[in-house]
Amino acid sequence: MLAKILEMDKKSRIQAEEAEAAKKKAFDELTLIRTSLIEKKLADAQKTVAELREKELKESAQKTAELRKRNEAARAKLEAAYTENSGKWINELYKSVLE
Repeated sequence: MLAKILEMDKKSRIQAEEAEAAKKKAFDELTLIRTSLIEKKLADAQKTVAELREKELKESAQKTAELRKRNEAARAKLEAAYTENSGKWINELYKSVLE
């Protein structure tokens, strides 16, 4: 009878060890899956950020070009006004200083 009890105890320990090993294996697999998912999400996020960065850089380059063109047009207009009116403005300043 004692031998049967010892045999059952031995089987019980073996089953407990097997269950613990299966639990550890399942936990390790879940950890790998979790890590894999995190890495995939991170890669997707980095790709999205790179795409958005590229888009923003293109848009800012376009806006910069438009602003430069507008500024150049305004500068040309001011230079034309100066060329046309500089003599008149100098005479007016001269007269106002002398008066």
